[in-house]
Amino acid sequence: MAAVTVFCLMHPKPAMAQELRESLLSLVEPTHEETGCIAYDVYEEQDGSLVLFETWQSQADLEMHQQQPAIKELFGNKLTDILDDELDVHFTRLISATK
Repeated sequence: MAAVTVFCLMHPKPAMAQELRESLLSLVEPTHEETGCIAYDVYEEQDGSLVLFETWQSQADLEMHQQQPAIKELFGNKLTDILDDELDVHFTRLISATK
């Protein structure tokens, strides 16, 4: 099974930036404890946009993660109230050699 890496770019509404930041950061620690989680990190761009970077050992592990209640809550209807535009999600797999 190949690892799956997901990049999510999020542009929050100015008044909702802190809420999005706190919501994403609250997911980091419990997600790191999930089976198959290789990486789950939040990055902030200079304009306040946030990037969620996650890598899972398999597609099945990612799918199990997506069923967690906190993930379903945030990525369900809640993001439509927080984001200024569409969620920009990229599901990728590594094709270059690693060390």
